[in-house]
Amino acid sequence: MDLGPDSSADKPGANNSDSPKLRKSWVWGRLTIQSRLLVMLLSASIIAVLVAGLVGYESGSNALSKEAYDHIITARDARARQAEALFGDVRESLAATSVAESTRSAMSEFGAAFGQLADAPVSPADRQKIEQYYRQDFVPRVHATSGTNVTAENLLPRSNQQIYLQAHYLSTGDQDEARQPAITDAGDGSAWSAAHRRYGEYFRALQRERGYEDVMLVDPGGNVVYSADGGIQLGANLFGDAFNKTELSEGVRDVFRSNAVNEVKLTDFEQYMPKMDRPAAFGITPIGVGGKLVGAMVIQLSVERINEAMTADENWEGTGLGETGEVYLVGDDERLRSTSRLLVQDPEAYRTAANNHGMPPGIVDEIVAQRDPILAQEVDSDSIRDGLNGGTGIAEEDNYLGDTVLTNYAPLADPDLNWAVVGQMHKSEALAPVRSFTRNIGLVALLLVVLVTVASMMIARAFTRPITRLLAGAERLSSGDLDTRIPVRSRDEFGDLTVAFNTMGDRLRAKQDQLDEINEENDRLLTNVMPEPVAERYRAGEDDITTESDDACVIVAAFTGPDEADWPGEAAERRERLNELVRSVEDAAETAGVELVHVSQLRFIASCGLVVPRVDTAQRTLDFATELLRIIAGFHARYAQRLVVEAGIDTGSLAGGLVGRRTGYDVWGEALDSARRVARASGEPGIYVSSAVRARVRDSFDFAEVVADVDGQPVWRLDEGPRR
Repeated sequence: MDLGPDSSADKPGANNSDSPKLRKSWVWGRLTIQSRLLVMLLSASIIAVLVAGLVGYESGSNALSKEAYDHIITARDARARQAEALFGDVRESLAATSVAESTRSAMSEFGAAFGQLADAPVSPADRQKIEQYYRQDFVPRVHATSGTNVTAENLLPRSNQQIYLQAHYLSTGDQDEARQPAITDAGDGSAWSAAHRRYGEYFRALQRERGYEDVMLVDPGGNVVYSADGGIQLGANLFGDAFNKTELSEGVRDVFRSNAVNEVKLTDFEQYMPKMDRPAAFGITPIGVGGKLVGAMVIQLSVERINEAMTADENWEGTGLGETGEVYLVGDDERLRSTSRLLVQDPEAYRTAANNHGMPPGIVDEIVAQRDPILAQEVDSDSIRDGLNGGTGIAEEDNYLGDTVLTNYAPLADPDLNWAVVGQMHKSEALAPVRSFTRNIGLVALLLVVLVTVASMMIARAFTRPITRLLAGAERLSSGDLDTRIPVRSRDEFGDLTVAFNTMGDRLRAKQDQLDEINEENDRLLTNVMPEPVAERYRAGEDDITTESDDACVIVAAFTGPDEADWPGEAAERRERLNELVRSVEDAAETAGVELVHVSQLRFIASCGLVVPRVDTAQRTLDFATELLRIIAGFHARYAQRLVVEAGIDTGSLAGGLVGRRTGYDVWGEALDSARRVARASGEPGIYVSSAVRARVRDSFDFAEVVADVDGQPVWRLDEGPRR
């Protein structure tokens, strides 16, 4: 069916019964007041709890996060101060030692003695011994220790002095190159041995006390004229051979070029061949005698001392770094300049983490074998680069092993070393207080929601309890219990409503009582104008009521006798006598089981078997008739007023029903007409019955025939009463 362009189906809102707004309204409308109040209280309370919780969480988590960063920053600053103090101490110690008389004298004597060794004889056996040491001992150990690919040809001594000194003072055993030399005097009678005998212990004591790896003296030509460690650097030239262009050689050149006696220069870590090509850093200061630069003092910094400064002697937890925090140094090549905490505590865990992070296995194995990540472990991140460029800050990032950490960084305050100091802690540990705080906030919020829910339910129930009582009372009232009343328990609007409800109940009770009285009166009036069974049908709603019977019995009767003068003069007294007489007739009819149809002063009609079917209609009607005789006899005895009864009784077809606009009950039919003719048959007072009636009750009553007939049948007169 085409609705056309003007159809309501095309209009906005034409079918809006399913709109979301109406659906929400329908759902809300189906909720009870208690449910609505509970929803509103819960919504308001939960929103307040959530807002307060979010504000508290935001401020608390920010404060705890800041505290976590501050904690790491504090640890980093402490370690940075320790490292700076260490390097400052090195500078002060070098500066003080370089101007000491023993140092100056030693530099002068070792320098002069080294020059004398240029022409010192070196035997073929000594040359062979040195070459054999490099080829069969030192180079294989370098390969095994650091994996560096180096040949003996690149390391063999070039100068006569270097060959001479290493032949006499370099140990060729299997001792670690980090050992303190055991040779004090080679016994060769040279000036160098005399100087070594005189100053060797002085420098070895300095080495032990300050924790240096080595103490060297270098002449202006770059020759290492003395080494407390006595390794392959002894006699070597730093400006040539294998040492040229190294951090060490450049540092020595810078010191000589500065021509300043108190200057101290620190070099960055680099691979240092005399120490198995392991990382080494140096401190360098010039030595002057008589205003003339005669050489330089070089010390090799202790990696152990640097690591002690950065790890607080491996006491990370004691310095507030927990289980995963650490502070380390990073050089400008973005590689470590101090050790790794995980490598120290659990080398195998370090190996696993580094391999998982994608580091080359060979480098990882070397780091683990040497227990040293300096110059090998890359540390590449934006924060590190910012720190190397002089920046300071905090960041959340992945560390050099792939763990998510909180990082804070700053440059190391040293004029020579472009290093950054980095403090880090695993995010999971650093923000553990935040997670705990979040969990506690969640638990508190949940507890508050539960408490608010319980309180809201109690408040909603308390608030709606008067409504519930009123509703229950209204239901009882509507079901007919008009005596329902509700106790007034408050002085608020609910109390006023309860008072109004009780007042309404009182009024309804009064109205109902009045209505009941009216109904009772109506029932009495109704039973006065129609039989009770018919009245019941009429009250049930029937208005077209007709009953028929072919075997009903009917009596037509009238009281006659006293003249008008025999009645009392007072109207009220007369009404009372008439009332007594009529009530006696009504009681007799009820006792006999007959239905009065008309009662008009002293005339009435009654039937039996028409409304209520009976088998003894004639017997009951005659019982009623004899009772009428006793009623008038009693009336005469009380008031000395003589009454007689004229009545006719017949049986046959009879009908009854409601007739007229005012709903009156009447009967009609052949039996009624015949009863009227029977009553008038003789013209004398008495109770007369038809032959049909006599035939049914002649065993119970005595009759006398009257010389009269009705419809060709004789009429019979009832004697005084039944035979008993």
